[in-house]
Amino acid sequence: MSRLENLELPSSVGFPSGQLEALNSRFLLIAERLKSSSSSTGGLLQASHKERIGQSQYAAENQTAGTQFWESDRASVYLVRTVKNAKVWQFEAGLYADAFANRPSDLSLYDSGFLFEATDRGVLYRWDGGAWRYLAGTIYDTHAHRSGYAAADYPRATYVESDTGLTYVSTSALWVYTAGMYTLVEASLAAYAATLGLTDIGTLVFVSDYLHVLKWGGLAWQWGPGETGSHPIVGHPFDPGSGWQLCDGTTVAYLNANGTTTNFTTPNLSGQYLKFNNAGYTGTAASGGTTADTTATNNAASTGVTVDGNTTGITLPANTGNDSGGGTAVQSGAGTTVATHTHTHTEGSITDPGHAHTVTDPTHNHTQNAHHHAPGTIDLARTELLPYFRR
Repeated sequence: MSRLENLELPSSVGFPSGQLEALNSRFLLIAERLKSSSSSTGGLLQASHKERIGQSQYAAENQTAGTQFWESDRASVYLVRTVKNAKVWQFEAGLYADAFANRPSDLSLYDSGFLFEATDRGVLYRWDGGAWRYLAGTIYDTHAHRSGYAAADYPRATYVESDTGLTYVSTSALWVYTAGMYTLVEASLAAYAATLGLTDIGTLVFVSDYLHVLKWGGLAWQWGPGETGSHPIVGHPFDPGSGWQLCDGTTVAYLNANGTTTNFTTPNLSGQYLKFNNAGYTGTAASGGTTADTTATNNAASTGVTVDGNTTGITLPANTGNDSGGGTAVQSGAGTTVATHTHTHTEGSITDPGHAHTVTDPTHNHTQNAHHHAPGTIDLARTELLPYFRR
């Protein structure tokens, strides 16, 4: 009785809420009639389903048309009707709830419309006179069991895989992935991929031991949303956890787009700086120092300096005077001396022909003291981080 009085039917795309409300009102009306009637008189009978179909006192031919029967174990109401001049019990209303495995298997054409709620699936089924048909509700079951639900029997139904959390919708022909992300480790990727196909295209998995998202492409895995496919070396102020490896020379595996892994030996970057080039990754740390400079470096000898020649003459002033000599004897004896002759040197010039003075700077050296910088002795102001490789 309480089942009818407090009836709440599930709602889904495949079962309009207006029909659910109509059914609920009908159930409540029947409940009121059952409350105001005797369990065995006044055209209303009450017993179990087994008793209704097995005891002669409840046989339809022994009842008047319109007699109602309440199956207490299945919370359903039957009505005596005349069909082809014969009286039969015909399903009127009700909702039987139990585990899917316990759904009634003894129904017939006259039980058409019988409603069954599979409590372990959250699904409402309707008997069509020959088979059970999906009516409403979301199916909750495992990934492996989904293949046991023929999509044709669950038109427009929603299926949630209880172990993966993924959601599928029936197209009446196929179950198609629509939403959700499954978390698993890399070692389980291949086995899980073996259960997928074209209807699983777009399925997302979070690979928890590598912190990457992969997407099923129909035939193989590929990088999922937000993934760049790169494996950079990045500085961190602290250990970033799973999916990263400290660059200390350790060999680790990194994840590929197809779900496989590849081994990689990280460079030992302790106390090292990163240097970028166009030649490609070497994996070998280059030395940070040079050999000592022990020989002084001398400058080359300089050449001479040429000074232009002086080509201008020297001008002398005119000079008038007497010869300093005693004259010239013209005849021996007295009166033979000629007086001194006054004379003049005409003003002129003494010319210095062009010439040059060559100044030579002899070879000389500037001595540089021998010195060297040992590896690691020159450093820059810095902020030190932990170098991690993205796996």
